[in-house]
Amino acid sequence: MTGEFLEESTRSGIVIRVNLKKGNYLLFKNNKPIPNPRSQKNSIIHNLSHIIFLGMDFDLSLNPLDKIGFYPVKNNQLHIPFHVKGLSDIRHVKFPAYVESEILPAVVSHFKSFNPGAVPRTITGYQYFITSDDIEREMLVRIKIQFPKSRVIVFRQERDISVEAVSEEVKLPSDVRAVDLLKHDDVGELSKNPIFSARVYLRNLDLPRLNSIPYKFKLDGQDAENIKTILDIVLRKASENADIKRQEPELRLLRDFLELLTPFVSFEIQKVEQFFDKGLPEIETLDKIQKVLISQKRFLIEAGETKNITFFDNALSMLQPLLPEDSV
Repeated sequence: MTGEFLEESTRSGIVIRVNLKKGNYLLFKNNKPIPNPRSQKNSIIHNLSHIIFLGMDFDLSLNPLDKIGFYPVKNNQLHIPFHVKGLSDIRHVKFPAYVESEILPAVVSHFKSFNPGAVPRTITGYQYFITSDDIEREMLVRIKIQFPKSRVIVFRQERDISVEAVSEEVKLPSDVRAVDLLKHDDVGELSKNPIFSARVYLRNLDLPRLNSIPYKFKLDGQDAENIKTILDIVLRKASENADIKRQEPELRLLRDFLELLTPFVSFEIQKVEQFFDKGLPEIETLDKIQKVLISQKRFLIEAGETKNITFFDNALSMLQPLLPEDSV
């Protein structure tokens, strides 16, 4: 075991090896890795679950907070214990366990307010937010915007929480608009989220700010895809909305630019090479891609994420000969 890995063994001889930096783990039985049945490619990598409790009602003194814990598996469910103020018995959140092991790792966090703040950077797996039922609907919407891939589950005091059977999973309702959330002073981290910002700028048809997103925000491939999807939805309304119709050409230009940009911010080497091998876009578009890559490289440097800096360097070196000498 090193400082980057944590190992635990079960009574049946399964070895669990957690990668603390990447937020995933491997399972070994008889020195052979156990594949992840949820992976389409039969991967042996398993993602950590991150369970985040929100609110004053919860007592998580049974759990090691913000670090790896190993929790029991019973009846093919991972059991996360917790207390609720005013109740004497121990309650559990139960998650489906997809491999046969007596214990599995997970990370538990607790925020006494309903604002989850920053989650540990090392955790990249599945996020589940557990909240008491007095949370306001608007805050649920904020969480779903800030953490679009998470599940938000409202706890009812009369029973345990079984994620497989839960009916309170919160989805972003159609009647709550992202722009409405800007009326509040505590929007905070949401305004730093490129997806949230794209929704707001589109709602206001603020095209200068919308076009600035690739330069102002650190993007990954999923961010670019999500913004592209939002643009597609808006563009479908052009025939019935005069304001959108007027801006349709510029919106389509941004949508097409994001499609060109996606392989670069997804670090898809083969697709980037194909980009240079086929008919290239006009010089203005190539110049925009160059400027975005310079911005994205800076964001990686500022975040201390050095892994993909070389990728951007190589892409920029391929772009440079195609552009005028005075281009930045």
